[in-house]
Amino acid sequence: MRTLLGKLPPLLGALIATGAAAQVSAPRAASPNHLKGSKSSYLQHASQQLIDWYPWGEEAFRKAEDLDRPILLDLGAEWCPYCAQMDRESYERPELAKFINNHFVSVKVDYDVQPEIAARLQRAQAYMNLPAGLPLTAFLSPSGKLYFGGGYFPAEPRGGSPLWEKCWRAPCACFGNSARQLKAVALMSGQRKEFSFMKNTKRWLGFVLLTAGTTFSLSASENLRLNPRLDYSSDSLDGPLITGDHMEEAAVSGKPNYIIFYGEGCFNSKRQARRTVDLYQKYKGRVQVVVIDLDVKRTEQQQELVKSYYRGYIPHVTVLDGTGKPVYNSAGEVEESAISSILDASLKDTK
Repeated sequence: MRTLLGKLPPLLGALIATGAAAQVSAPRAASPNHLKGSKSSYLQHASQQLIDWYPWGEEAFRKAEDLDRPILLDLGAEWCPYCAQMDRESYERPELAKFINNHFVSVKVDYDVQPEIAARLQRAQAYMNLPAGLPLTAFLSPSGKLYFGGGYFPAEPRGGSPLWEKCWRAPCACFGNSARQLKAVALMSGQRKEFSFMKNTKRWLGFVLLTAGTTFSLSASENLRLNPRLDYSSDSLDGPLITGDHMEEAAVSGKPNYIIFYGEGCFNSKRQARRTVDLYQKYKGRVQVVVIDLDVKRTEQQQELVKSYYRGYIPHVTVLDGTGKPVYNSAGEVEESAISSILDASLKDTK
């Protein structure tokens, strides 16, 4: 079971020493950044990067407040190949490191060492219809409010992914103009010693989830099939796990609904996707199968389902009965036989 985002990538900083032009142009920093001494091997690897990384904590947020700068937060993991690739292609570029150090306070989070922070950040980005897989890049105000975010951004244009240098300027402008007024999801409380999330925000978010309701689609997704390139033994990024027709559809009324929330670079999600297609074939026409890829932009109806049921871990499976009531809602892989029993009971009640 993976946290969706459970991984928080980098960005915050004190400027690299002035007058050290050679230092900025070098492939590595002359001295370690604030990650030196970290118990995390993933953070230790980044301790010699040119980015002035901070670990998640009070010092970084205080620095952001003092400098009145946004926080660039990078969530990643040692086992994530695209996190390492983004480090090489983007964060180890001298010109980009200089820009980041001059405009942000950068924070790097290890998904495996701080899973609670990772899960909350992924949950927040998914709630705002932003990518929630790994690597995850978030932009926070000094008070800890998420106002902009994304996933993997290469340094050069590739497959429609944005160019890093251009991406940096958007959150800078947004923060400078209106970040303090943005209605965003708060990630940190004023009680910095505990580094807890805002209690009033959690109550508000809980209220939204309980009252969101379900808007039903008029048609069903069809011809669902697995991506034949999937590698079920690793977290390789092989593209959408499931393809088909009418994939934008959400839940339908009058029949049970099986909903899967997944991330593309997650082998647990790949295995659950295989079960999902098997279930689709078994219950075709009788059960609506809803596929929600958390790494791409979703329709409004699908986003309502994310807000109502998704809890920050992938894969996540929800089953609604014919009336729209959730009869199963849990993260992690689930065997096909267990879901079949739930669907069979729901079909019997629907008749």
